[in-house]
Amino acid sequence: MAKRTSSGSLTALARELSLLEGRRDILVAEIQRAVASLGGGTGTGNPGPARRGPGRPKGSGKKKGGRKKGFKMSKAAKAKISAAQKKRWAQTFGKKSGGTVGNG
Repeated sequence: MAKRTSSGSLTALARELSLLEGRRDILVAEIQRAVASLGGGTGTGNPGPARRGPGRPKGSGKKKGGRKKGFKMSKAAKAKISAAQKKRWAQTFGKKSGGTVGNG
């Protein structure tokens, strides 16, 4: 196939190429604005908001949880809770094994 080149068709191609480059520039700018509005960097020197690494945020370190400081359960209360729990265990395991606790 022979190539056909004429100055008219080259001028038309150059004009079309120029239009496409303009459209590309507009689209790139729109994409950069969209990415920036979503919180990402634009890649043009504006890094966007700082990103943190994985893990807990600063200031949320080990917190003292559990019960209030200074609260102590009395020995009588501990004994009462222990007796109630042992009674529950005896009822539960006594029914399953058919005997009392300790008769393996």
